[in-house]
Amino acid sequence: MVRPIVGIGDLIILTATFSGLRRVAHRGPLTFAFPLGGLLLALVVGLIAGKAPALPFLAAATLLFAALHRRRNAVTGYSFSPKESRE
Repeated sequence: MVRPIVGIGDLIILTATFSGLRRVAHRGPLTFAFPLGGLLLALVVGLIAGKAPALPFLAAATLLFAALHRRRNAVTGYSFSPKESRE
């Protein structure tokens, strides 16, 4: 019996998430690792439970990444604004 857990649509959304994070100036390997981790977590839960939508896991991991990134920038005092970089 074959159970579809993570489909091509989830991978397309992962690509869009990664591209969107890079457009808003998030760089580095964690930019890809966090959303991918959410997708892999959905895969594990899906294998154990039988069914699991991947999008909530992907969204939660991306929001966690953004929150941690924002908190780190608040502590270090780093601020990036695309408008400032153009001038």
